[in-house]
Amino acid sequence: MVDRHYLPVMAGYRFRYAPTRSTQEPAWPSSCHLTQRRPGAVRVGHALPRALAVRIGVGGAEAAGAPAVPPGWTVAVVPGAPAVEDDLTRAVADRPDVTVRTLAAGEAEAHRLCPASGYHLIRPDGYVAAHGHGADRARLRAELTAHLGAPAKAPAVTG
Repeated sequence: MVDRHYLPVMAGYRFRYAPTRSTQEPAWPSSCHLTQRRPGAVRVGHALPRALAVRIGVGGAEAAGAPAVPPGWTVAVVPGAPAVEDDLTRAVADRPDVTVRTLAAGEAEAHRLCPASGYHLIRPDGYVAAHGHGADRARLRAELTAHLGAPAKAPAVTG
């Protein structure tokens, strides 16, 4: 049982799961490590803000056109560099259980996510599992392998 003196403190606390692998965060040096450390920022281990989760379809029953089954893993792409979205889409092309959603311009900044061009890997429960920038495609693949195992090999085409 929680003592009544602790309840007001815990009520405002945002739980965060600490990263355990180096691949969960951008390669060093990164702009979010150096300049984007602001209070209240959504980092690896934090829950995705509810309004954004609902908009990109990882928000459960309230999401517009929500699927009947819980969503799988989602890669939220922050646009910016010209080929980032295409590179990240190709990086997860062999994983049908991973969905790619592109955020609107300025949407990451509005929801206190890192605004640099890159990605946020969202777990099915809505927590940010990993974050990286445009050049961190290999880190994204490493995280997906850590969580989901190696991708299934495509069947060989014969004939």
